[in-house]
Parts: sequence; structure tokens; C-alpha cells
Amino acid sequence: PIRYAGEPILLRRSPLFATIAVPAGFGRPEPYELTVIVVHHKSGRGNDYWREAESKGLMELIEKHYSGRDKNIAILGDFNARPDDTSVTMYGGAGFRDVWTDRPRGDLGKTHESGRAIDLILVNEALRAEVIPGSEFVLGTTSRPEGVDWRSYAPPAGYAADHYPFSIDLRPVDQ
Repeated sequence: PIRYAGEPILLRRSPLFATIAVPAGFGRPEPYELTVIVVHHKSGRGNDYWREAESKGLMELIEKHYSGRDKNIAILGDFNARPDDTSVTMYGGAGFRDVWTDRPRGDLGKTHESGRAIDLILVNEALRAEVIPGSEFVLGTTSRPEGVDWRSYAPPAGYAADHYPFSIDLRPVDQ
């Protein structure tokens, strides 16, 4: 069932757009820019249609503000969807690809206490060549014991979130 049938579909949580500008120097003859778009798509089972609408809306914003420019762009964050779900694969139509295509199954590839890989980093063609191959990893962090209900079990001391930090390394040189 469609939980919010009839309601307007909006970006449930506004994406954050940030452009990082590094001036020439620091070993680079030219200035360097990277635009990072942080997302937190609608959560919950049965909300695939909402996440798909959010993906479509974000792609429209990217097209409006970055069309025709050879910009380094990464979309990252909590997609609340797996890499092969429609709301994620839709970004492929705009040229964005998951940086961790050979993500391991099991503990090494999960990014959420539920055991799923729902936190992703997608990059456009301009940025793809700057991703250092094999640098992808999920940082170990304090979490609840495996097998408990992560929605109701109290978090342990030192706990930061139910999501695990996911990282890649970049070589910030336009190629």
C-alpha cells in the first residue's frame, strides 16, 4: 500500500549542496572544486515510490544548476535503499555511478546496523577518474550487539549513529 497516497511528494529532507574550492597551489597549478550533495532519502518500507520521486527531484535540481558544466559532483549519504534499488539506479541516467561496485557482502559492506548497505557515494563522470581505486571502506564504530532490535535497544557508550561512516579517497586533480 502507498502510505501517503494523495499527499504531495516533496524532498522529505532537503539535500545539502556544498562546493569545496581549493585554490591553486598545494601542488596544483589550477584551482580545484568539488560539489558534494548530501542526501537523506525517505526511510521506511513501502516508501520506494517516495525515494524514487526524491531521486527524480534531485536530478532535476542538478540539471538546473550544473547542466553543461564539467563539474566534479558527488552525491552521498543515507539513500535508505540498496545500490540496486530503483531510487538509486535512477541516478545512473544522469551519469552518476556507485563508487563501490565490488562491495563485499556481509559485515565488510554493510553501512547500517540493520545489516544493509544503504549509505552510498555516487560520483559523476568528471569525478570518477579522481576516485582512488580500492580506497572504499566502512569505518568500524561502536554499535549495538548483533541480533538486537536496533530500533528499540538502547545504544552503548560511545555510540554515534545507526549508520556507519563510509569513506573513499580522492586524488583532487582534474584529469
